[in-house]
Amino acid sequence: MFKSKELSSLLAEELKNGNQIAEKSSWPPKCETLILLKNRFTEKYESNNLVCREIKDSHYWYAEYSTIDESECLACK
Repeated sequence: MFKSKELSSLLAEELKNGNQIAEKSSWPPKCETLILLKNRFTEKYESNNLVCREIKDSHYWYAEYSTIDESECLACK
């Protein structure tokens, strides 16, 4: 679902761990692909090619991993 191999791998791991996709969309102006998971991430992931942020905003999401250029994002509620 992602062009980024790192985000695709992270998504696959989350789905394997029982998390589910709640929504798939874009988040203009930068993010072409946004996937929002139903639950919080099941573990913390390390990657030099991704940026991890805790948003903690109940209107949007709790945390996210995005590509450095922010063109793709995997977030969790």
